[in-house]
Amino acid sequence: MKYLKLFEDNSDSKLELVKNIIKENQFLSKYAEQISQESLKEFNEYIYVKLPEELNSPHINKHFDKNNPGSIWSISKEEVSELILETLTKEPTKSLQEGPTFKYKWLNLEYTKPVGFDSLKKVDGDISKEVDLEPFGMVDRVKEWEKVDAVAKQNGYELVAKEGSETREYTEEDLKNNVACFIKQQVGVVEGDKMQNPTKTYNLITAKVGEVDGKPVLTLMTVFPGINPVDKDGKDITNKKDLSVAGYALIKSKPTNENNLSKVKKFEDFIKESLPRQHTVDQWEKLRKITKGVDIGDRISDLNKQGANIQYYQNVVDTGIESYEDFEKHNKKFIPGWNVKGLTSPFSGEGKKLKK
Repeated sequence: MKYLKLFEDNSDSKLELVKNIIKENQFLSKYAEQISQESLKEFNEYIYVKLPEELNSPHINKHFDKNNPGSIWSISKEEVSELILETLTKEPTKSLQEGPTFKYKWLNLEYTKPVGFDSLKKVDGDISKEVDLEPFGMVDRVKEWEKVDAVAKQNGYELVAKEGSETREYTEEDLKNNVACFIKQQVGVVEGDKMQNPTKTYNLITAKVGEVDGKPVLTLMTVFPGINPVDKDGKDITNKKDLSVAGYALIKSKPTNENNLSKVKKFEDFIKESLPRQHTVDQWEKLRKITKGVDIGDRISDLNKQGANIQYYQNVVDTGIESYEDFEKHNKKFIPGWNVKGLTSPFSGEGKKLKK
């Protein structure tokens, strides 16, 4: 029991140290009090902190959205969480300082089965280009203009705001007013369907936020399916505009001239009508005789008697229901082409021939 108590004390102490690290991080401090023993995943080389709702961060969650123009997962969030922990048992492909953050990266790993659909494709020859507007999610989390501006300049981003179909420069005032921000750049594109481009490749990037007992404490930066392209020097390509230089293009759905109205269902596409059989009508009429006077429709005020012009205010059984048998019996008298034969009714015996 003494050894168990020492182990528990050590775990509690480690938890408090991790919570203090998270609390002092300007980007993660809001999660500090939500960290528990279950949040800590300790490996031989690292301590990974599984933050609450970490896969729901907009820049990560978009890879679960089928409408996202980028790569998307074909596996669930639970499976991605398990994949992260499995990956952390392996050696990272890169560990380096990038800007103010030391990162551990597991790039272009191959899983045993397809995990998603890739929006990137290696292309030989010339690549067509077009303007791309990518949401800049940092402005949703960081409201200090100096930091936003510094990251944009560091990465060579042209930040813009939308005004109708046009764009303009994104400003500090826009950040204060929570105006949506986009990265504007020329990107290489190729026609195709990314849903026909399944991939087993995935990437995991974590950030070192501190150390406990000589082990780096890591938190998730991003995780996504598909290839993480590199340039000729082996450096990660982080800007879409640089993809075409390395021979990569974004898969873009082929434009269609199909009128959207053609996709609107017609009335007959989803309305299926049929007449009741006579025995069903007979049952309704029998039930009506039993309930007449006590049915809710009979117990409420008759608005027609109060001067309202509501001719449809009546019981459907009282007005008569046509059965299938009624229709068949009546339809036998139908005269095809009655209107061009000079008749005043489509049913024989109900109309006379017009005099010329």
